[in-house]
Amino acid sequence: MAATVVLSIVSQVLDTVPQLDWLHPWLFSHHWLGFADLLRQPVEWGSFADNALLQAGYIVVFGALAYARFATKDILS
Repeated sequence: MAATVVLSIVSQVLDTVPQLDWLHPWLFSHHWLGFADLLRQPVEWGSFADNALLQAGYIVVFGALAYARFATKDILS
């Protein structure tokens, strides 16, 4: 849990540094407030779609890494 909190804080700090403007779209904390657009009337789908696409990319990449790690483990012995 501590690593998750540290990663979240580091991502938010990197998102505030203007010199790292090229990195901002790839940080998962950059589009966090896009989920609030689901509560607006009418729903704003543009920023939500950007955020959902970024989160899906993270799920695919880290899910594949986790699967590769667990697939190599011998859990039966």
